[in-house]
Formats: sequence, C-alpha cells, structure tokens
Amino acid sequence: MLPNLEELVKTLDIRVFKVPTQTSEVDRVSLLRLQNLVADACPGYRYLEIGSHLGGSIFPHLVDARCASIVSVDPRPPSQPDERGQTFDYEENSSARMMDVLSEVLGASAANKVHTIDRDITEVAPADIGRGVHLVLIDAEHTNRAAFRDFARALRMIERDAIIAFHDSNLLVDALWNIEEFLSFIGQPHRGFYLLDQVYAVALGNMVDPATAKLGPCCLDRESFYLSSKSSLWRMIAVGERGANEFLPG
Repeated sequence: MLPNLEELVKTLDIRVFKVPTQTSEVDRVSLLRLQNLVADACPGYRYLEIGSHLGGSIFPHLVDARCASIVSVDPRPPSQPDERGQTFDYEENSSARMMDVLSEVLGASAANKVHTIDRDITEVAPADIGRGVHLVLIDAEHTNRAAFRDFARALRMIERDAIIAFHDSNLLVDALWNIEEFLSFIGQPHRGFYLLDQVYAVALGNMVDPATAKLGPCCLDRESFYLSSKSSLWRMIAVGERGANEFLPG
C-alpha cells in the first residue's frame, strides 16, 4: 500500500483520488464521508459499485484496510442514455482497462481486492455478490427508470444495515423520491441524505442514526435539493454537456 493514502481517506482529503473520476471535488468529499461512516460502523465492510468505468470511485476503498473487498458490476456499454436526452460515450470501456489503471497505481494488489462482473445488475444473483455488503454506489445509466431498477436489485444484495448511494443525483430526482416512498411502503427504516454536490445516499436499518449524526449537517433539505437539481438540469440541457462543466465546483 502506498504511504499515507489511508490517512487521506480518514481526513476527507480528496488527494486520495489517484485514478481519473467523473466526480466533482465536492462529490469526492461526500463519497469519503460515506466511506468513513460505513467503515467506522462496519469494519471489514464490502463495497459494491454498479457502474465503474475507470475505477476512480473504487480507488479510495482499495487503499482502506477497513474495506475487505470490492465488487464492480458493469456490463461495460460503449454508450448509454441519461435524463438530459443525450447519449454519452465511454471509450475503451472494459474491466481489463480499469484493472490496468488501478494496478498502475497500486500494483498487483489491486486485483486481489476487486472482483469484476461484466454483466448488467439484472443478470446478477445475490450469490454472485456474496455477504457483507454495507455500502453500494450506483453510478450506471443515469435515467430514473434505470436508477430505480438498479436500486431494487441492490436491495437484495446488501446487509440489513447499509447505505446505498447514487452519483449524479440531480438527474434522478423522480427515482430517488420513488425509492423513499417504496421503502416507506414496505416498512423499511430509512432516511435519505441529499449531499453536495451531486451525491444522494439512503441509510437503512441501524445505519440511520449514525448517518443522521454525521451526514445531517452536510445535507440540503429535500425541497432545496429539488429546486437546485431542476435548475441545474435545465441549465445543463440548455448549454450542452461541455458547457455544463462550468457549473461544477473546482
């Protein structure tokens, strides 16, 4: 393990992101908050990621000894749609390339901790994932329909006390509100957290109280998030993806 990287995770220092990622600097802090929350509550946690591309959001878990193992589920499409009405391309999108990128930084040890599944999550059974998953990041197709579907599948693969997070949550407001309504309907204890910049997390079971204590002060309320996300989405549609980058911090 490279020196000091695990300490960077624990101090929310985004310099730990040594692999390219499509998250903003503010997103990275939010992801590290979630990682530390789960790592403190569930030492030896397993991390499931749905949609990985180059592995930028995997890397901090790789260097964290509190994380036992990582599963990346990604069918590796060359392109996919999203709620902005555009199709986004992912060049050289393969697990082999991701592992090469991770190994360039960490050496062969990366392959020992990451298990890749090159299938859609709908084609993956809980037995393929295994037990002990306490943290999930969904960052695959950014449509409301796909986000809710990915959540429903992930719900079958996690421990009772867990956190499921989404990136680009500003695009997925309908899916996130449907998720909260569904969890209420089935009587599942939960609380949603609208973190900056574009990260949403829902805490389940006994993770609700520690998540409330640690994430509550860092969140937007639901209505503020809704107004912010709709404003951001319309600006992105108006100026196109390249122009939209001016609205991201950092």
